[in-house]
Amino acid sequence: FVQGVKSGTTSITLYVDGVSRATDSSIAATGTLANTGTFYAGVDLDGTSNEWLGFLDEVKVYNFALTAAQIKANYNAKASGDGASAVLGANTQQNLSNGLVGYWKMDESSGTDSADSSGSGNNMTIKTSPTVISGKFGNTLSLNGSTQYLCTNGGSGTTCTDDNDLDFGTSASFSVAGWVKTDDTGTGVFFGKRNNGDAGSAGWYLYVSGNDGVLYSTVSDGTNGAGASYSGGSVNNNSW
Repeated sequence: FVQGVKSGTTSITLYVDGVSRATDSSIAATGTLANTGTFYAGVDLDGTSNEWLGFLDEVKVYNFALTAAQIKANYNAKASGDGASAVLGANTQQNLSNGLVGYWKMDESSGTDSADSSGSGNNMTIKTSPTVISGKFGNTLSLNGSTQYLCTNGGSGTTCTDDNDLDFGTSASFSVAGWVKTDDTGTGVFFGKRNNGDAGSAGWYLYVSGNDGVLYSTVSDGTNGAGASYSGGSVNNNSW
């Protein structure tokens, strides 16, 4: 279970299975991350390269920085937009559905749409008919690492489009999360949003590098980049 959290212009933290694994506390990317690119899952942000060979499930995007307690609750939760409630004070709880701007369970058994369960209407198109299998929770999709991926479609249809709900402006905080499973050793992008996949453009994404097996959470404002990386454990161990 991988989660990336950007806290304003203070830090980017990468979590694996609910545990903090790496932090970048010197963010150079202080400008806006907003862009006109498509939000993709299972392929690089140009829609054609670094395809994901394996499985993605329960992908979530929040418009705030999750706390460590909420991160742990999200990891321990069953398939739910709410997650488990994270205790923020002696008697105070915050539901993890608050601030959820995208949530794709990928439970569909057929069709070309992956519904957004956040209530924001940010549905995704499923490209090239991946096989439906049992996932971490319910169903999920088996992506073939070449032609199969998902992209935002403006709420309906099959055309990949920009989605402003998944843009984050200057000094914005946000969090992304998802269950992943693969035994592939190549570079693969989990999910993200950036102009045409251009490495020098504004946006954000999570991926694993095929060169060294390192997991990265990266942002860029188009001029400066920042990111946290984790190499202390295997992502391609064919386990959720």
